[in-house]
Amino acid sequence: EREFHALIVIAFCDVDVASFGLGDTEARELDQLRERTFRELHVYYKRDLELSEYSQRLGNLLTIAHIAHEAGLIVCEEFRTYATMFDLNTNDALLSELFFN
Repeated sequence: EREFHALIVIAFCDVDVASFGLGDTEARELDQLRERTFRELHVYYKRDLELSEYSQRLGNLLTIAHIAHEAGLIVCEEFRTYATMFDLNTNDALLSELFFN
């Protein structure tokens, strides 16, 4: 469960700051949150799970985060394609945000 929560934080912090219009302050806060998550994972692996070598486990966790990010990009592109093909453009701001941004 802790690794799942860490995965969510890592995925949340692994964003392109410029594309979301975030400033330096927000970028620093995301970096600090990510660093804190890795420190807490280190403590969890060493103290709670008593693992002397946890690099493979952490690597697997980061691989999952990367794959989830890539899957999200593919789904977004697929929605954009469907919207273009079937002309799903509406006046609904939420749909426009999902499909075209």
